[in-house]
Amino acid sequence: MERIRRWTWVLTFMATVAVLGLCPPQAGALNQPPYNLGLTNALDGAIPGPGVYMMAYSQFYFGNKIKLNDDVPEPVNSILGDTNLTTMAAVWQIAYISKLEIPGGGFFGWNIVIPVVVIDSDGPINALTTRGQIENTGGIGDIITGPVFQWSGKSLFGKPYFHRVELDVIFPSGKYCDEFILNPGSNIVTINPYYAFTMFPTPKTDFSMRIHYAWNSKNKDPYVDLYGPDAELRPGQNIHFNYTLQHNVYKTLWAGISGYCMFQLNDDSLDNPGGLTAAFNMADAIVQKERVFAIGPIFSMTPLKNLLISWASAWEMGAKMRPEGFKTTFKILYGF
Repeated sequence: MERIRRWTWVLTFMATVAVLGLCPPQAGALNQPPYNLGLTNALDGAIPGPGVYMMAYSQFYFGNKIKLNDDVPEPVNSILGDTNLTTMAAVWQIAYISKLEIPGGGFFGWNIVIPVVVIDSDGPINALTTRGQIENTGGIGDIITGPVFQWSGKSLFGKPYFHRVELDVIFPSGKYCDEFILNPGSNIVTINPYYAFTMFPTPKTDFSMRIHYAWNSKNKDPYVDLYGPDAELRPGQNIHFNYTLQHNVYKTLWAGISGYCMFQLNDDSLDNPGGLTAAFNMADAIVQKERVFAIGPIFSMTPLKNLLISWASAWEMGAKMRPEGFKTTFKILYGF
């Protein structure tokens, strides 16, 4: 009976992965590349130990406005403020944690993330472009990969504590064209290391957080209609983090709050010898610091020892220089 139950969950997991692969998959903001904003949540740092872990995510986002600073002049403010964005992403991740030990009783591993993205927009800005739309529809996004350093089964202040350091690099492998403002790929290299942890203040309560730092290289082919053919644009550095607080409410069911925050540390850098080519000056609207905060409910289940299923939704607020909206994320993790 236990074997039948186990294989039922495994087959359900594989079928769900196949369905997720058929989902029209999220793009990022105006200049910042797409980041992990709310994609990982429940028990993020709590990888049990050596093994192969497969994760599949489906994420839907609807931004009903692009929030700008108060000093952005008209008509830019109204045009971007009335622009809606809808994006979907299917993301596959494989993490391998080896038995190679590292200092502190941890293990060395490697991680790879492959996203597929679909973008759609609606609003007055589309009428101002030569192609009638600002988005490069959909395709493969930028691949993320890097070494993993995982410490499992440790303690902090006498409480169970799991933590991980990962040195991720986002490569410009995704679909990109300088004829569009929004693309599945970013056309830059991003150094994006993070520290993640999960702690258990009580046996039925867990708190997880993942803290990223991002450094971006130059985009030598930014949106040509706005910047011209000779411009170079470097998105500013930023810090972004995800957080989750859960409580065990019934058997393997956990519920709580989850969300994310991103704030840019310095303005985008624009080298534009040819001058702007747009009919109006949008530079102030898209080269300033971005920020956003989000919070919402999360539910997760661990029906099997090696299986985690979670659903989370988050409402964004306090956005500046980027879309503000609503996001839902579905995740499945299975350890082999």
